[in-house]
Amino acid sequence: MEFLFQIGKVSKALTISKEMESCGVKHNNKTYSMLINGFIHLHDFANAFSIFEDMLKSGLQPDRAIYNLLIEAFCKMGNMDRAIRIFEKMQKERMQASNRTFRPIIEGFAVAGDMKRALDTLDLMRRSGCAPTVMTYNALIHGLIRKHQVYFQLHVRFFTQTYFLHEPFFFVCSQVERAVSVLEKMSIAGIAPNEHTYTIIMRGYAAVGDIGKAFEYFTKIKENGLKLDVYIYETLLRACCKSGRMQSALAVTREMSYQKIPRNTFIYNILIDG
Repeated sequence: MEFLFQIGKVSKALTISKEMESCGVKHNNKTYSMLINGFIHLHDFANAFSIFEDMLKSGLQPDRAIYNLLIEAFCKMGNMDRAIRIFEKMQKERMQASNRTFRPIIEGFAVAGDMKRALDTLDLMRRSGCAPTVMTYNALIHGLIRKHQVYFQLHVRFFTQTYFLHEPFFFVCSQVERAVSVLEKMSIAGIAPNEHTYTIIMRGYAAVGDIGKAFEYFTKIKENGLKLDVYIYETLLRACCKSGRMQSALAVTREMSYQKIPRNTFIYNILIDG
């Protein structure tokens, strides 16, 4: 069922679920976890919580995996209070929090612009005996980048019309710089950035058309021998097109061919829009 959700075959996954019940095969926590996780990934939170209610009615109690999914759902919804209440419930039930528990909370606070609570959660994670990983720091960086992208999208039209574009631009750049500062924290913690870390930061610079900075972090990916993928090149192309550097965009596509990176629909759409 988990695979069916991943490829978008929701109805097929639900059909299998119903067939299991009709054959007298009761769902266990693992089954409910796959269903809840599938709906969360589709951002269908109503059905995710409906499945959770069905689980409770069946007499099953949430385990750590289920609680982690609920925390993830509330964080994605921006309901950090509910996410923290679930976390506190886990603590009362003496369930050991994991990276999967802390990561969405850290990202959720970063997206909400509450950097203090994001870093406090990171500190709590360490004190709980759960060592942060590169994915933990990526979540923090991703949250900061998402925060500035949402702000920019909501305000760029208004500020353009009133001739104050520099204000959201300054906010966006400061948010990206805050994300970059996380790299220093990673270095202190002895955790090396991966290609996803650099790609997230590239997206931040691409959003404002800072092609120089985007290419700077692209160079870091290559210098560190990290894996190049189509998402990295998508980000570079967005930066080029955003800044009107179409010759640079074409050079990026040639680099893709050299690296034998296949082009997808998004690549062509970015070029057409540019």
